[in-house]
Amino acid sequence: MQADFSTALFERSASVISTGLPDQNSFSLSAEILNPGGGNVLDDGVVSTLTIRAADAFNNPALDGTSVIFNAEYGDVTPSCTTVDGACSVIWTSSGTRAVDFASTGTMRTLANTACDHDGGGADHFDEDLPCPTYNFNFPLGQIYSGRTTILAYADGDESFDDLSGNGLYDYVDVNLNNSYDADTDTLEPFVDLPEAFRDDNEDGVFGKDGAAFENNSGLPCTADDGTDQCTGWLDSGQEEFFFDINENGRYDGDDDGNSNNGMVGNGIFNGVLCAEELELLTLCTRLPISVRSEVVLIMSDNTPVVDFRNGDYSLLASGAVVDVDVGGPTLIRALIGDINNNLPVVGTTIEIAVDNCDFSGAVSYSIGNTNEAGIFDIPITFAEDDSVDGDVGTVIVTATTITSFSSGATKSFIQTDSFTCVDAD
Repeated sequence: MQADFSTALFERSASVISTGLPDQNSFSLSAEILNPGGGNVLDDGVVSTLTIRAADAFNNPALDGTSVIFNAEYGDVTPSCTTVDGACSVIWTSSGTRAVDFASTGTMRTLANTACDHDGGGADHFDEDLPCPTYNFNFPLGQIYSGRTTILAYADGDESFDDLSGNGLYDYVDVNLNNSYDADTDTLEPFVDLPEAFRDDNEDGVFGKDGAAFENNSGLPCTADDGTDQCTGWLDSGQEEFFFDINENGRYDGDDDGNSNNGMVGNGIFNGVLCAEELELLTLCTRLPISVRSEVVLIMSDNTPVVDFRNGDYSLLASGAVVDVDVGGPTLIRALIGDINNNLPVVGTTIEIAVDNCDFSGAVSYSIGNTNEAGIFDIPITFAEDDSVDGDVGTVIVTATTITSFSSGATKSFIQTDSFTCVDAD
């Protein structure tokens, strides 16, 4: 994919400043639907449109015909698109694998195989397939993020820099005003150094794959030259992460500039067509491209929502328990809605609350929005004593309805209902 950028467009006049090549901070990927579903094998064909927007260092749209490549963790995605007016779109479709391929990567964690510990004091139940409010609301159920797919988009482009000199090039602050770079006095313009692009499956921010070859100039295969361990010691489950080998050397090029103190995570010099010739001759920057990149995570929610009731402190509300709304003032019960992977349900899932013979406050209807936020949906149900219903026994019924839409235009509805008894005992 690497191209010859020696003749790349750089047009500068009183009215036009442009390179046409995307730079990192002007390259973004978005999804029409962030929680489309598709987590169940019966849900093949659920889709979400992905759109990439790309601009150059001057925030002008990237050249028409700029090629953008896509790679998905789970499901399938259109392999590429070419930009028109700085944008193009592809389709992600639920299909194929929905779990890691190799045992060495780890075990996908669902409600069925992970004990729930809501307060850090140990497991309070081994679920019964119910949503789990995790301790400190860390991402639920351990590090392999079941039911989430990371999608990477990348293209040839430039690193981003701060043009302190205002001349439209990557160069330096000429302190001595002598039009010549002096390392003792002049300051190179700051830029964002980048390693090779990778798909961050486990969402920990680093490429970690101890079976891969690394190029880091540290003398150790997985250690960056600043001492950072790039294979282990981070969050688990990065074993199947993909990287794009832009220089085709068969290795992942991370922090490999030989300087352990500069905070850089790539080759330590600016990569981009705006590299000033003077600095390029001094090997302080290069016009060779890097991979600009952007990711989006989709929640592949299971099609069947699950409902759980908890006390106000998230401790387990025992099966068959009767909630006395007179005890200790207002009584708080939580209705938790999720899926088998402890994720939010599919976008548009509705939750209806019906209460009979008990006085409560709060909304009676909710809808799951378009989001890839981690965790489950938490609905507080607050009861208060009501003398008008003294002694009556009531019922609280929560109904969650998911409608999954497919690329064919077909839809499926899935309904889950649960309830508990409330009593105003005075």
